[in-house]
Amino acid sequence: MYVDVDGVGEVVDCLRGLGLTEASDAMVCDGTVWLLEQQQRQGNWPVSFAGDDAEVKLKERKPYDAIHSTWVCTQVHTHV
Repeated sequence: MYVDVDGVGEVVDCLRGLGLTEASDAMVCDGTVWLLEQQQRQGNWPVSFAGDDAEVKLKERKPYDAIHSTWVCTQVHTHV
């Protein structure tokens, strides 16, 4: 099942921008926990897009695409 890490990070970040927290909103809590579970051993988050035929190597991505998931996910956690 494909789940967009980047999209989940964006949603959680937007909800936090509205003043919601893990303590006040179950979706923010569940999203934050899920994002932490997706974090890779080296500290980044996976980069995949709907329609990818096979797992594309990170170094083959455009620079913006390569960093965006980690960028969004780390923004979520700076509000904690």
